[in-house]
Amino acid sequence: MKTNCGIYKITINNKIYVGSSVNLKSRRWKHLSLLRNGNHHNKHLQSAYNKYQDFNWNIVEYVNKIEDRIELKNVLMEREQYWMDEYNVCDKSIGYNKCTKAYNPVGIIMSEQTKIKISIKLKKYFSIEENRNKLSKSLKGRIVTEETKKKLSESLRGRVSPMKGRKPSEETRKKISEANKKRWDKSLEERNLLKLYKKSLKVGRRRKTVNVDNGEVFNSVSEAARCYSINKSHIAAVCRGERKTAGGYIWRYI
Repeated sequence: MKTNCGIYKITINNKIYVGSSVNLKSRRWKHLSLLRNGNHHNKHLQSAYNKYQDFNWNIVEYVNKIEDRIELKNVLMEREQYWMDEYNVCDKSIGYNKCTKAYNPVGIIMSEQTKIKISIKLKKYFSIEENRNKLSKSLKGRIVTEETKKKLSESLRGRVSPMKGRKPSEETRKKISEANKKRWDKSLEERNLLKLYKKSLKVGRRRKTVNVDNGEVFNSVSEAARCYSINKSHIAAVCRGERKTAGGYIWRYI
């Protein structure tokens, strides 16, 4: 039975990129749009497109629509992995896929420059008290299963704190106290400036958005909404910490 879900491949210069989607028509448009604008997240695929101006799209396998989005995602992930292995697309001489596992960024080696950039962005984000509060609210109410508790307990069992039995001197305590004051005791003026800065980032430009579950990056919430056929206000609400998921996925601003 033909549906709009399944596994696809993109062929450029006889090399292959394999992916999966719950909306194949939308995903084809998204890939082509990103490549034409020079903004594709896969740099190897983008370079090949720039050089050869070639884009061949084929559906490898259709997957029946399943109401349970988590179950559908698992089926797509299993079939995508099968075709990735079948075509050996992680071999640079054969394919463009960077991840060795479907829906998983494991296997991607980031340069030191990329790591530093990510670190700076995260530090800037979490230096704003408002962002820390939103993250705290989003984590409240999460239920940890007994199995998870047991695993955590076993992993921590037998560990001894490196500070056990050590008594910090008065000088050390004073240094720690001063460092904490500098970190947390921001003046009202500084807090207001940080809020104004954050608001200015939202005005007049789109905010890049990432699907945390599969690592897909979009130039805006609207682009992500079009690709997944999800209400953009729901995705934005997840990014702000007001909802847990949208369309069965976790979203974050970059």
